Amino acid sequence: MRLDVFLKRVGLCKQRALAKELCDAGRVRMDGAAVKPGREVREGRTLEIEFKREILRIEVTGLPGRNYRKGDGEAFYNVIERKGCDPFR
Repeated sequence: MRLDVFLKRVGLCKQRALAKELCDAGRVRMDGAAVKPGREVREGRTLEIEFKREILRIEVTGLPGRNYRKGDGEAFYNVIERKGCDPFR
């Protein structure tokens, strides 16, 4: 599954375009390396996503199919670390 689609489906980004922008800006890393939005996500990968006010590090535990409830997005990843960012950045 594409990285930008994964971020949208599990609810970490509200729109796929936002997920693409984060990837293009180098604010999403997979296993320590910056990745493009079309990169394939697999179970067991570690993602680090830098939002405006926090950095979220997660481990992918599953891939959502087309038929799942919107509120069940957190079932597909485990949060490893959550750090706050500098609000003036």
